[in-house]
Amino acid sequence: MSLSKETYLLDTNTLITPSRSYYSFNIAPRFWAFLQDEIVLGNLIVMDMVAEEISKGKDILSNWLKTINVSPLDRRSSDILICYGKILTHIQESDSYTDRALALWAKDDHADPWIVAAAAARKFTIITFEKPSLSSLGNNKTSKPKIPDVCREFGVNCIDIFSFLEIKNFSFPI
Repeated sequence: MSLSKETYLLDTNTLITPSRSYYSFNIAPRFWAFLQDEIVLGNLIVMDMVAEEISKGKDILSNWLKTINVSPLDRRSSDILICYGKILTHIQESDSYTDRALALWAKDDHADPWIVAAAAARKFTIITFEKPSLSSLGNNKTSKPKIPDVCREFGVNCIDIFSFLEIKNFSFPI
């Protein structure tokens, strides 16, 4: 195990994508046991909105998450709410985003701004499969903000699940 004391926050896609493809529960049970251990230890955080999105699936992933006896991070904490407001203000005032971008990120059930807000408030690193898109846009505005782009504006670190596994020195048995 790594000596890293950093805390990581999961985007929904970092659980859904592996469970439905290359790290399914039948193929890679050690991967899921490792994630569960990291969640129980408090190194890996699941937000309430992510847990809610996962629970809608009513599948093996939602069942797995229910078995982990750890409460999800509540987005209604005052520090997270303050950062959430700052993020929506940034989307609204930025020359990089359209009005549709704000409408998307202001939806009650849209987890992305809450994930960034929690990471900004608590100094977490976000784990996501999303890729930045603004650097390639030039002067064009986008209606679909990406977590890494907004993270950059708020000084939040963002990595993918494979980088997390490397940081934690995870490997499958040979």
